[in-house]
Amino acid sequence: MDSESFGFTVEWFDAQADLMREYSLTVFKMAKGPLEAAMYDPKSKRAFLKRMAIPDLRLEDLHVGSTVTIYARHLKVKSYADSHTSNYLDSSRTELALLVQPHSFNKLGQVMSCFEAAGLTMSRVRLVNHNGPVVAIQAVGDDAQSKLDYGCCSVQQCVKQVSIEELAPYFEDQARYPCTAAFDHCTMFFIRPHALKAGTAGEIISAVMEAGFEISA
Repeated sequence: MDSESFGFTVEWFDAQADLMREYSLTVFKMAKGPLEAAMYDPKSKRAFLKRMAIPDLRLEDLHVGSTVTIYARHLKVKSYADSHTSNYLDSSRTELALLVQPHSFNKLGQVMSCFEAAGLTMSRVRLVNHNGPVVAIQAVGDDAQSKLDYGCCSVQQCVKQVSIEELAPYFEDQARYPCTAAFDHCTMFFIRPHALKAGTAGEIISAVMEAGFEISA
């Protein structure tokens, strides 16, 4: 069976045991057909998932910090297991640090849809209050800068590009940028993983805002 293998260390939160469990995930890229995957529990030293096909799994989704879903388990990629995996996945992958400015907040869905159509993956998104609503977005993709420059011309006036270092406080400095959630006269909705994978997150955000809802966080 011709295949190329890639190794990852992943984490899964076991809600019943209230524990973060760590596994070794091996993904097999077949000559034909979907990716296959197997998981091993290094703590108990036994297989957690026998090798089998995972039709919805994509290699481009498996970068450090991302979350993938395998059989209803949300697995966060903690690290690459070897240099082959790291070199293959990160050789052409670049990150972009972007801020959707307050004057363009009502176009957030359109901006996100443009990123998705251009082939960019939004690995982190957070709404903060900085002289108005600002949405911090970390986007990744193969040759991401070219995709932004040539695939997102229609929304570039809505977005300010900054350095990764400048973007970090928007996600990490909770004192400077506290949670903006209203927690009053509100509801909560989740964009499910299959919708993110299908590239319809922007469309969903647009529909929510066009229905008259205010996104507070």
